[in-house]
Amino acid sequence: MKNNFPNVLIICAGLLLHGACRGGGENGTASETAAPDAGVKLTAEAAQAAGIKLEAAQWRSWSGTVECPGSIGFNERRLAVITPRTAGRIEKVYKGEGESVAAGETMVSIYSPEYLATQAEYLQLAAPRGGAAPAFGRDQQVNEQLLGAALAKLRLLGVTGEEIKKLQASRQAEVFLPVRSPWPGVVIESGAITGSPVQAETQLFKVADTHSLWVTVQIPEGALAVLRAGAAARVRAGAFPGREFLGQLTMIAAELDGETRSGRGRVEITNPEGMLRSGMFATVVLEPVENYRLLAVPERALRRRGEEVFVFVAGRDGSFQKKVVKVGRIFDGSPPTSRGATTARLPSWTAMSALSWPT
Repeated sequence: MKNNFPNVLIICAGLLLHGACRGGGENGTASETAAPDAGVKLTAEAAQAAGIKLEAAQWRSWSGTVECPGSIGFNERRLAVITPRTAGRIEKVYKGEGESVAAGETMVSIYSPEYLATQAEYLQLAAPRGGAAPAFGRDQQVNEQLLGAALAKLRLLGVTGEEIKKLQASRQAEVFLPVRSPWPGVVIESGAITGSPVQAETQLFKVADTHSLWVTVQIPEGALAVLRAGAAARVRAGAFPGREFLGQLTMIAAELDGETRSGRGRVEITNPEGMLRSGMFATVVLEPVENYRLLAVPERALRRRGEEVFVFVAGRDGSFQKKVVKVGRIFDGSPPTSRGATTARLPSWTAMSALSWPT
């Protein structure tokens, strides 16, 4: 990126320029004075006496880390509400809240008239092994269509391929319909009671896969310019001091929080040992996916008046003009390493957007 500010000089004096100008006006060392908003003009002798140091604004690389507060929760894409696929009555409950389940494991069995009727329909249309399909006064094509519809009903009820093969081989209908977990996890809610009537929309369980968790993070507004989805993340929880859980920033929301002025992000992490729990607070360290070039000035060059932030820019004739700026991230000396440490403790620099630099 081309540096568009090669000749911009910034006042880096520990002494306020306003005070230096007033002193110069009294003893004649300043060739011209003016109101602070209008700028000032000093002779070389006055600038030297005031201890004013000039330094150029410059483009600097930044590759540090961003630390954010976070809250651990379940991965919503690995969170399942378990409902029966037909009306009936709960015959037996196999799992309860807090218990682990395997993928495909039966959680309850249900007595369902629809399940029995669908099995009977399938058996009526399906030929026994080694036998011819019954015609029932219909041609073969129609019979195959009806058989396919009956098979689809069974699959929609959650009957597996192995169970359909068993049904065809034994030609004996199963009485109870099993309701299974779609993936491994932990039962975090349970409302199944033996003997209770249920409908297709009745929520029986909620199962969460705790091997994958989401961490909602609050990203400072100033860090949004250097973070993108895909950034590496390290998560620390107070319950496990010295332990880090690795993950990745997968989302940054399009809106800022109006109160905290922070951006909401989502970090996905693995939790293979099940140590982390939903609801835990965490500290998340995010690493930008690439280095960024930022227009920067030494932090001590900034002056503040209320909410206004400004610098003084030196002209060739010895004048100093006040310029209002918009500041961003502050970093120390040399660009930080990926761990956030610096190679040397040099003076702090403040990054500014090139678009906000005054013309």
